[in-house]
Amino acid sequence: MNRALIGGIVAACLIGGVGINQWNSARHQSWLLHASKQALDQYVSAHPDDMSAKVRLGRLNVANKDPRGIDLLKAAADAPSEDEAVWFAYVDALIDPSEAMSKIETYLKVLPESTKLRTAKARRMVELGDPNGALSLADELIKVSGKNADLLRVRADAFMLLRRVNEASDALQAAIKLDDRAELRLLLAMTLVPQQRYRELRDVCLPIVAKGDAGIAEGHAVRARLYLAGAALNLATPVDDIKKTAADLEDLLRKTAFLEPQEQFLPFYFLGESYMRTGRPADAQRVLTQAVTMAPQFPAALYSLARAVQASKDEATAALLFKRHAKLTSLLSEIDSLSTRAQEKPSDAVLAKRLTDVQDSLDNLLKQPLPKLAGN
Repeated sequence: MNRALIGGIVAACLIGGVGINQWNSARHQSWLLHASKQALDQYVSAHPDDMSAKVRLGRLNVANKDPRGIDLLKAAADAPSEDEAVWFAYVDALIDPSEAMSKIETYLKVLPESTKLRTAKARRMVELGDPNGALSLADELIKVSGKNADLLRVRADAFMLLRRVNEASDALQAAIKLDDRAELRLLLAMTLVPQQRYRELRDVCLPIVAKGDAGIAEGHAVRARLYLAGAALNLATPVDDIKKTAADLEDLLRKTAFLEPQEQFLPFYFLGESYMRTGRPADAQRVLTQAVTMAPQFPAALYSLARAVQASKDEATAALLFKRHAKLTSLLSEIDSLSTRAQEKPSDAVLAKRLTDVQDSLDNLLKQPLPKLAGN
């Protein structure tokens, strides 16, 4: 046979083999993203050396607040692979930002130019109180490697700490266009609640619930149900549907372990609103008191509690709560304004002093106990 023909056949077989391998790899990655936790548990038990599967299962467990998730990710990170994606997944899941930063610095000694690890560092800088430094590092990385979902998430985290909520929402919407992950949708949901953008909130969370168990962590599904309930209460919803929403929220109260710390009060707040809209002010007062106790800085919960107390005919106590709400919203608004100006004029000592004074006033207000409520 002609040597050239033989060479062509061999080359075609080799190229075809590479193509098949790539196709199989892509198919496997797709399966990992959509497999249920139960299926992944079984697969990882049978294939303990598959790091991608181990990382995926670890992340699902972390989303479910299952401590085995960290153990799986640590085991993958400790394997002698020097895989930046595995290291990133591990440090991203660590709860203590100081511990995470220590690990990141260790890994950066091995891979100093790793965009993933430097992105992880920027995120932890936010949590350690340096949002402006995190933004600078994220912008530097974007210039070098372009935008990606994780860098945009860092920007959103920084904007939230700086109380620039609209910009946080914009960054997360851009991130989702690049990588449509449940965790990014839920972060976006967190930014939409204080802006009262409830129609968008519904649209962001519906796809998570609709997927059922198809690669969605139970913790993510619980959080999406919570935000959907909040959206339903604030859209034009019939009373019968609100009663169904209340029943769903009562179920979610038994699953608060899946929620992030800053979300723990939301089931109580949303349930209080549902009770108010179905003529149950006493029940509303009970759960709204819990919401305000858990999140005293959240004006909407305090206002709803004042309405519930007023509906229970305790006008004097309601007046005190409405007054506290007015003071709270005024202080928060002034802090937002002063913070924006302080970023523009970082060397203005008078402005910095005023911001500190207002923040102290807010802290003092939040320390004050609520007025005694009838029935509590």
